[in-house]
Amino acid sequence: MIGGEFVFESDRGDVEVGDRSFINRGTRIICRHQISIGADVTLAWGCTLYDHNSHSLAWQDRAADIHQQLLDVQAGRNFIENKNWSTVTSRPIVIEDKAWVGFGVTILNGVTVGEGAIIGAGSVVRDDVPPWTIAFGNPAVVVKTVRK
Repeated sequence: MIGGEFVFESDRGDVEVGDRSFINRGTRIICRHQISIGADVTLAWGCTLYDHNSHSLAWQDRAADIHQQLLDVQAGRNFIENKNWSTVTSRPIVIEDKAWVGFGVTILNGVTVGEGAIIGAGSVVRDDVPPWTIAFGNPAVVVKTVRK
């Protein structure tokens, strides 16, 4: 069941969702490159998965982004139609089978959530979460293991 929203920010974006997975309403999957969600995964309300940094770390590049966005909007185009993606880091997100992601969780680019892992509500996940563990917080840290 999919109640969330998929936002593709490039023609090459690829999202895969495994069998029997549930993506609740209010969840946004924002993809420029690749997001893979395994089988039997539960994504609760209001999660955000974001497989890129959106902007460069260099302020000059960010300023150029905003200027280009303004030009595109004024011309009636999608605000990222002419975005310079070469300055933006993008890395896949992988959520392995049987994982449970609590409500309001944000998962950032390059993260793998291991099989059977549980992410506590409101967490920000910026590093990999090992299989069969529970992690929560900002940034999310592993607090215990769970049985298979």
